[in-house]
Amino acid sequence: MKKYLAWLKKFYEDVGKLAKKQGVAVNVITIKGNDCRLEFIGRVADVTGGNVSICDPLALGSDFSEKLNNKVIAYNTTVTVLLPDYLYFKHFNSNTVLEHGENKQLHVKTRKIEKDVGNATADGSLSFRFGVAEDKHLANGTNVPFQIQLRYTKKNGMQCMRTLINTIPLTDDVAKAEAEVNVAVVSAMVAHSGAELAKDGLYQEVLDNARRYQEMLQRAATGSQRDLLHIYDNVMNEAVASISSQIAADSKNGIQDGVCSQPNIHRKKYNREDQLAGQMYQMAHTKKAGCLIS
Repeated sequence: MKKYLAWLKKFYEDVGKLAKKQGVAVNVITIKGNDCRLEFIGRVADVTGGNVSICDPLALGSDFSEKLNNKVIAYNTTVTVLLPDYLYFKHFNSNTVLEHGENKQLHVKTRKIEKDVGNATADGSLSFRFGVAEDKHLANGTNVPFQIQLRYTKKNGMQCMRTLINTIPLTDDVAKAEAEVNVAVVSAMVAHSGAELAKDGLYQEVLDNARRYQEMLQRAATGSQRDLLHIYDNVMNEAVASISSQIAADSKNGIQDGVCSQPNIHRKKYNREDQLAGQMYQMAHTKKAGCLIS
């Protein structure tokens, strides 16, 4: 079984790479209640910029219509983000290349990351979370610069590059900062980072992260942002329920939570239930772009 699952994983990874190279976005739709190893099949959608859905059979028509409307607008897309020397990125994912090409590790500090997006869709989004270096002190009101470089190929074959530069003012006034919070941006960031942690089997860290931001979002959400928070709450509540179920299932199989060794991560992937795998891919593609300093 172990050799078969390893072959299955490689097969779908190869399919994803081939589709991505050809500029094809693959959407995966499965029927609720059926086990189809979504952990592996969903990887094709994740790599190519597609979506993963677990559908009620009666809602297949509307789901197909939604996926067909989510068209690819650029190919071979990469996003490079640069920070000043007193900031660093947190929780970058397995598709991210560090400045000096190191392998991914949680909490490694780096000022430059590159995300290989591949096929970009109109409603796609990325989020980046960064903090201030421990040996640096930034005065209240400091304007922090950052730069984003987009490289992509248009449908007509033209290769393009766009550079976006902006500054973010810092404040040490918590109430003022929370009053300016964009709930859509922060909730998407929590979902994105939660998906990356879940991929490595760090389920308890996903739960702790969600609860930590939940309190802040409750304070910050006002007016129309309350509706966005309600949607986010529903998504995360479903994810929390699935993660809790997965932790219990892993425990019965002798799989430890919070252990980052490769053998333990592989066992978690092979044991991951379809419901959690589907939610993990959906969280990774939550639709809202933005940046967050913490």
